[in-house]
Amino acid sequence: ELEYLRQQKFGLTDTILYHLTCIRPIFDTTINRNLITNITQPLISDEEATIRINLKQDDLIGPFCSNFPLLVPPPYPKTKHPELIFGVASTYSRLSNPATLFAFAHWLSGSKSRLILTITDYHSLPPSSTLPALVKLYSNHSILTTALPPPSPPPNFKNYTTPQLHFLLLSSMLSFSTPQTTFLSLLDDDTFFPSLHTLSLSLSRYNPSLPLYLGAKSDSKSANAQYGEMAFGGAGIFVSVPLAKQLAPYQERCATEADKELGGDGILKDCVYNFTETRLTELEGLWQGDVRGDVSGVFEAGGRQPSPPPLLSLHHWKTWFHAPVAQMAAVNQICGDCFLQRFITGHLPPNTTTTTTTNKTRQGLWVNGYSYTEYPPNSFPTDQDLSKVEATWLYADEGDYDDAYGPMRPKMAQDQKKQWLLADAYWAGTQKSGRRGGQKKQFRQVYIYRAPRILPGQEKENKNAVDEVLEVVWEL
Repeated sequence: ELEYLRQQKFGLTDTILYHLTCIRPIFDTTINRNLITNITQPLISDEEATIRINLKQDDLIGPFCSNFPLLVPPPYPKTKHPELIFGVASTYSRLSNPATLFAFAHWLSGSKSRLILTITDYHSLPPSSTLPALVKLYSNHSILTTALPPPSPPPNFKNYTTPQLHFLLLSSMLSFSTPQTTFLSLLDDDTFFPSLHTLSLSLSRYNPSLPLYLGAKSDSKSANAQYGEMAFGGAGIFVSVPLAKQLAPYQERCATEADKELGGDGILKDCVYNFTETRLTELEGLWQGDVRGDVSGVFEAGGRQPSPPPLLSLHHWKTWFHAPVAQMAAVNQICGDCFLQRFITGHLPPNTTTTTTTNKTRQGLWVNGYSYTEYPPNSFPTDQDLSKVEATWLYADEGDYDDAYGPMRPKMAQDQKKQWLLADAYWAGTQKSGRRGGQKKQFRQVYIYRAPRILPGQEKENKNAVDEVLEVVWEL
């Protein structure tokens, strides 16, 4: 246990507070994911489930953990999706990055959906970076993968740019289509689907025998004003096979004549609008994620904004902001649509204030798979507050995001809340559970509160900083 917490990736202080809570999921198909669930059980207890640890010590005797029942949605069924083909154009190094691989594996592993990769820097790769080696990396994660060099440009035309290669993936995907194929999907290498099952369910509402152009616009008002009725690539674009066949005769022309300022998604939009009668159909749940910095306000809205759950896609998770999306969404292996489900833990009965309860009662907002947050006494957000997105990211309060998220509530200061963010999630195998020592299969989520390294108004390092680890153990 200590060796795990000592890992450099966590960057914890030498001394930490370690909190442990254990959950026994009770599956319920009637849960309304648009509502916040109130539970009286606190997620953090000041009693025997919390201990102070010096990470330099050799041994750890973990605190006692008595699980409590929690109503959650049932797990998703295990399904295969050979009807979908996905395409990404990016560099070899970005596509071979372990974090990228891990994220793709979360939703593609064993799915039988094909992933087609165009290697944009293929002609400048060192001898050790080969396409078969890249395919093997993905195959090791049970992802059906094809890696391709860029297509040859027409005579008297320089090499294709990355946006042009992104658009031309449509032709490559079409060549791999079968009678079973329904949609061809253009992605960025930082597009993430929490669940291929829910994505497939959403796509199944549309008739793939029709020429369809499905996607999502940006959450940025200015981006939409600039590009118009366009499916933004990072959210995931879905083109039906009939539409791809209509575009096939024009693809080279669309690529070579495209405005140099356009991305691959812009080239596709112009090609669709110039050469077909098809227009954009917005697919609710796809998220372009044109937000930078601290995006906790979006995630802590419970996946409700800018559309109701389930959240079908995430974007920019390793570029404009950083979030361990595969670890975040891993909990849907246990309880399906419980990813980003919100709970008020340690919920107080009506007409009760924190001054009339014991110190053992700690009330918090738990966003499953993302964060746990506590607030100062008598300052817990109201239901009205929690129905709004907190404007945490850069420029959130300047009006550009009001259409997607507004009206929002102001960003809270550092001293107005204490936030544990999910850092990791993993299967721990079969472990002893409870005082009787019964054997349970465990899935563990690790949330970390990072104490300020520099105190407000001071320039010196805070040598008394103590990080806190909250481990939520799901026992099955």
